[in-house]
This record gives sequence, structure tokens and C-alpha cells, in this order.
Amino acid sequence: MDDQRVAGYIRVSRIGGRSGEGYISPDEQREAIAAYAKELGAQVPEDAWFEDQDYSGGNLDRPGWERVVQRIETGDLAGVIVLRTDRFARNVPDGAGQIRHIVDECGAIFGSAQERMDPRTPTGRYMLQQFLNNAELQLNTLKAGWRSAKERAIKRGAHIGPTPLGLSRIPKGEARSGCLEPQRRWKPIIAGLFRRAAETGEGNKLLANWMNEHHRRPDGRRWTATTVGHVLANRVYLGEVSYRPRNDGFAPLVNTEAHEPMVDEQTWLAAQRTPSAKRTNSKGINLLAGLVRCAGCRYRMSPSRGGANIRVYRCAAEHGGGRCASPATIKSDRLEAWALQQVQTQWQERFEVAVEQPADDRRASDIAEQLDGARTELAAFANDLTARRLLGDGYHEALETRAKAVEEAEQELASIHATREQVALSQLSWDSLDPAETREVLSGALDAIYVRRGRGLPVEERACLVWAGELDEDAPSRGRAADTLRPFDWPEDETGVGKTAG
Repeated sequence: MDDQRVAGYIRVSRIGGRSGEGYISPDEQREAIAAYAKELGAQVPEDAWFEDQDYSGGNLDRPGWERVVQRIETGDLAGVIVLRTDRFARNVPDGAGQIRHIVDECGAIFGSAQERMDPRTPTGRYMLQQFLNNAELQLNTLKAGWRSAKERAIKRGAHIGPTPLGLSRIPKGEARSGCLEPQRRWKPIIAGLFRRAAETGEGNKLLANWMNEHHRRPDGRRWTATTVGHVLANRVYLGEVSYRPRNDGFAPLVNTEAHEPMVDEQTWLAAQRTPSAKRTNSKGINLLAGLVRCAGCRYRMSPSRGGANIRVYRCAAEHGGGRCASPATIKSDRLEAWALQQVQTQWQERFEVAVEQPADDRRASDIAEQLDGARTELAAFANDLTARRLLGDGYHEALETRAKAVEEAEQELASIHATREQVALSQLSWDSLDPAETREVLSGALDAIYVRRGRGLPVEERACLVWAGELDEDAPSRGRAADTLRPFDWPEDETGVGKTAG
């Protein structure tokens, strides 16, 4: 790794007022990471430090970590060093998957400054797995304390989550810190939006147009139908704060008198929209939902109605980053039939694998039994303090031998399972698939189908397939809006149908 450039990754789950043994400041993490990089003969350039502050280790949906992975994937950086594994991740499946991607698929280094292990070796991989297990256990323990903290926060009126539009959060150190208060300028504007929704019955799209004309959002972005819908449905404007966990196993926490309301309950109720029942095709499913994107802005197009009995995929036109200059609409039946035909036509060339014989079930059973034995022996040896004391320097070599036996058995069993999957894939019968299964197959084969405007033109002249793994990294997605809209880079015209990006 001499003179190789690596990333230094720093994560702090909560800032502000943190101290004590469990808290490690960003500066302390940076110093330890830089020192370990020097020991490895590597360096962390100034532009290769990445920080995620106020982000939990429970998942890897963090902007700083995403940039680390992108630069490793492009070959710009030779790896990444963290302070320790619980600074990187507290979730075993996600953490182990990311490490496999970095080490095995990218051929890069994942280093831990405090634990000093190399996951490229069987022993290092085993040790890293144990550290991730410990980190996940610690996270689960912390969650129990978080529940009590959230109960106290809601009881005193503090808001949990991003600050809603038109409200301000009282700073720390002041009375009622963390609680909300209406912004003087925005209180009448938000109240006016609710009144207009209650009195006119206009849809969220028309309300968004009205707000864009009269009151631009505080953050400078444009109002969309989605933004208006979130505001109208949010009970925080009634002076209420709440915490409604999805999987934490305890009842919602609600405080109905947390702060000054911006709208009365009667107006709030009158402004609510009754969700309409989603109508689907005769088979009960939109085959391409989530895959179709508008070529004018690259945003996903939504299943909609173009008439009493006509299903369409339609661009919303208004997005947080601006208005689409060329919003597309296309009939669903035609696009779905065309896309299905294209995937079926190219399926064998792209996805099917010729396999002579299915894997031997008895061999798979033998390897699985062998793997269980190897794992048991490795765990027992790793916890044998007497063996560690007697073997001295030879202990790690013996541990690595046992870890290697586990890894070899895992690889052979994975190879058998992969062969089985290939056999199943090569025997795919399209006629036997129900609509839900067809949609699943299409979602696995494609990343997107871009559609451009062109009323009256054949589908093949308006649609372009983007196969799995080929979608632009900066394509807008949920939670990642485009700052500025740009159109899809349409490929040059080809002979025949079935255009493909790239």
C-alpha cells in the first residue's frame, strides 16, 4: 500500500453536548486514522476525509459514506480506514455486505485503526464479523435507552425529526430547547394554504402552483404536489408533536399541546384529502411501476389515468429542483407490452446460463455439515484462552487455518447454490409467471425505462431500456432530489427496436 491514497471515514451519531468515555470527537478520530494510515504506508489526502455527523450507525444510508464507496469503485482511492468498526456500522448484514464489496469486489483495503485487522484474510474476516456482532448488540442496548429519552422529549414538547416548513426549533441552552415555534412570516402563509385547501377543494398540484406563484419555499426550492401533501397531512401545524415508531414495539408517543398552533383543528380536518383507491390493470398490477422515468428530467413517472379506462405513466412535471421542460406521458399497456417483448427477446443472451446438470443434493448436504463443524471448531478455538496462552505466536496461525476451513466450505456451498440458481434461471418459463412474478423479473433485469415526449410515435421511438447496473449514479431517487434538472442523454438512433442506454 506504499504511497496509496485511502479515505479516512469519521462518523458521530450525535453532536452537541457530547462528552464522556463513549464519545470520540471527529478530531480524535482523524488523528488516529491518519496515524494508522501512515503505519500501513498509505496516506489520507485532504480531499479524502469524509464525515457523517448526526448519523446513526444502524444503517449505511449516509452521504459521506456513499461518497467513500463511489471513489473506491472508480479507483480514485485504494481503500478506507475507520477508527473502529462501531464508528463504521452497528448493523451486521449491512456492514458485512459493504466490507465484502470493498475488499472482494473492488480489491481495496478496509482498515480499522483501533482493532488493526485485515479482512482480506480469513482470520481478519472472522474477527471483523465478531466486532460487528458486538457493535449491533451495543446498538440494540442503546435503543432501549433511546425509547425512554424519546418519551421524555415528547412529554416536554420537543420535536423529533427534521424541522417542518414554516417552523423554527428553539436552540439548545434556551428554555424549551428542541421545541418548535411558528416563524412569524410563515404563520399566516401556512394558515392561508390550509384555508385555501379547505375552502376550494383544489388538488395538491393546483395548490403547489398557487404557492409557487405567491410564496416560494423558505429553502428556495419549488413547491410540489408532494410537498403540499406532506404539509397538509402533518399534525405538527396543530401544535402537536409525536413519535410513531415502525418496528420498535411500543405505542406511539403524542403531545397535543407542544407548541403554538398555526391552524385550528376544524380547518385542518377540512383541508385533508381522502386518498383515492389506486386503480390498476386487469391483472391487478402495474408491471413497470418504479422503473419508468421521464427523459426530460430523469425523475420516475407515476402510474396514472389518461381517461376513464386508459392507464398511463406520467411525469409529475414539478419537482423540488424545478419544472421538467419536457414532461412525458405514455400509455401503460403499450409500454408494458413493448418492454416485456424486449426483455424476453434479449433474455437468453443477457441472463441465461447453460448448465449441464443440477448440483448434487447429497454433496450440498455434506458440505453444509462440514461447514457447521468448521464454524463450531473455529468458535471454540477462538474462545480457548488456554490454547492462546500455550501456543503463543503460533495461536494466530492456528486460528487462521480454522478460519480458512470455514471460508473454503462457505465458498463451495455458495458455488453449489449459485449453480442451482443458474439452472432455475435457464429454465424460466414466461408463460407460467403471474403478474407479480413478471414484475419482479423485469425489476431484476432493468434499472429503468426512459420515455420521451412524442405523441403518436411508436413506442420503440420513445422508449429506451437501461439494463440492471447501468443507471446513472446521480439519477434522482427517493431522498435524493436533483438540485438542477437535466434530461436523459438519449443514445444515438439505432437500426431496429429495443434501444439500450450505454
